[in-house]
Amino acid sequence: MERYTPPKFESFKDFYEQHVKPLDEKGFFRLDGRDKGSSRWPNAFFRYDDKLWKVDEDTRIEKIRQAYDFLSTGEDPFLITSTVGNKNKCLIIKDDTGPRYFYVYLAQGN
Repeated sequence: MERYTPPKFESFKDFYEQHVKPLDEKGFFRLDGRDKGSSRWPNAFFRYDDKLWKVDEDTRIEKIRQAYDFLSTGEDPFLITSTVGNKNKCLIIKDDTGPRYFYVYLAQGN
């Protein structure tokens, strides 16, 4: 079985509008269409802060929409932080106080 080749987008805005919004309109809960389970497979990539970021397929669409809504106000929705153990960088949504469910990591080779 051939593995899905994730698309790459030039910005978070393009990623949301071209890739996520159609899934949201179809009622998807997560990018992979599942309701639960963990996955580290990439669903897509987008550019942010001159770097390429990987979005894991178990990321919840509501969290991506939250970041997009934040962006729509003209503000940067993200903070760059280190992962547990400082093995990589990840994006978190500013002012997000709920469960994370937003799995975006610096892509290898950056």
